[in-house]
Order: sequence, then structure tokens, then C-alpha cells
Amino acid sequence: MEDSFVARHMLIRIGEEYHETIILIENPVPRGDGDYNARVVFSNVSKYDAIIKGADSLNAVECAISYINGICQSSTDPRFYWDDGSPFVGSG
Repeated sequence: MEDSFVARHMLIRIGEEYHETIILIENPVPRGDGDYNARVVFSNVSKYDAIIKGADSLNAVECAISYINGICQSSTDPRFYWDDGSPFVGSG
């Protein structure tokens, strides 16, 4: 996590069981064409890992946050919950 810009602990529900997940946005890195990439990592849910492009480092983080919000709002496999157990859906 030393390369992470921000990390958020959440819960995911798979079947009837809850599991902790950590969502990371890694520090944005230059792409070589003037744009930046910010890598998003979902522990325990790697199918949602992504590299998000932005016009600069701040924009890459903003786009990564929008991507994470979209995943957490719409995913049904698994469903995402705040660390207090309340559902993420409908909270944004």
C-alpha cells in the first residue's frame, strides 16, 4: 500500500457472508503523452481492478473516484457495503 494515494475499507457480500475489501487508488503516474494513469485495486474483487486515465494527476484521481462510485453503486456480484454494514447502493 506504499504506492497508494488513498485506501478505503468496505464490506462485500458474497452469498450470505460478508467479507472485508480494501479499495485502493494508487498514486497517479505519467503516461508519457502528458496524461496520467491511476490504478484502482479492489482486494478480493479483482475483476473490477482498472487503470484509469486522466488529463493530469488530479483528474486521474477524480476519474478513479467516479469509476469506484459507479462500481459500488451498480454491482450485484458482489454487493458493496460501508464498513458499518449499511448498503452503498442509494448512498451516492
